[in-house]
Amino acid sequence: MGIGNCVTFQVHTPIKINPQELEQQITQMEEIINSNIKF
Repeated sequence: MGIGNCVTFQVHTPIKINPQELEQQITQMEEIINSNIKF
């Protein structure tokens, strides 16, 4: 699902994005969000 989003995003924007780099950034953001949220 994430790869499909990257492909459609590439089509609509002239900027080419490396799916692996984007995935790493998303995982880093998720880790930061998860570390900031304490239940």
